[in-house]
Amino acid sequence: RSGFSRNLYEKCMRVIKKNLDYQNIKKADTVIANSKFSKRLFERTYRKKALVIQLGIDTNFFKPNSKIHKTIDILFIGSKEKLDGYDTFIKIKDKLIKKLSYRELLFENEWISSKNEMRKIYQKAKIVLCLARSEPLGLVPLEAMATGAIPIAVDEGGHSETIIDKETGFLLPRNHEKIASCIIKVLSSQKLRKK
Repeated sequence: RSGFSRNLYEKCMRVIKKNLDYQNIKKADTVIANSKFSKRLFERTYRKKALVIQLGIDTNFFKPNSKIHKTIDILFIGSKEKLDGYDTFIKIKDKLIKKLSYRELLFENEWISSKNEMRKIYQKAKIVLCLARSEPLGLVPLEAMATGAIPIAVDEGGHSETIIDKETGFLLPRNHEKIASCIIKVLSSQKLRKK
């Protein structure tokens, strides 16, 4: 297919799907959103009220392990897509010293299907970067906090609801220099990390 016909097809499909969404949502008695952020988006888009029920994690499973050494300075989980904030991650890395220990879990390269292995990776991390754009809620910061890693997140979307700035993690604007500065501050102070 030519680019023109492909674009026309995709536009038509979007219109059809949008109409189906509106029809289905009109018939729903109750709509549930996973965050206040999602609720606002939903209500603005569909002009229908939504109830917020936030997701949680199993803190009996996701918990620190003092026998595991924190060998990963910075953990990034996502993909190379701009939506996941990979572009911001690359700019942050350029601002930091090269001898830090990074772990990139990119969906294109590696898929962790074992919950136990994923928990162990979190437990090894000092910092987990949460850079997704307009993340509806985000379980990554919750899992990071529960396992003793510090989430450093952009102050967007659901991250603003799951992280208490400077208490359970750090919320910052999408500015690679400010995020890099926060990382340096956290990594250079064991007292701050422990707090």
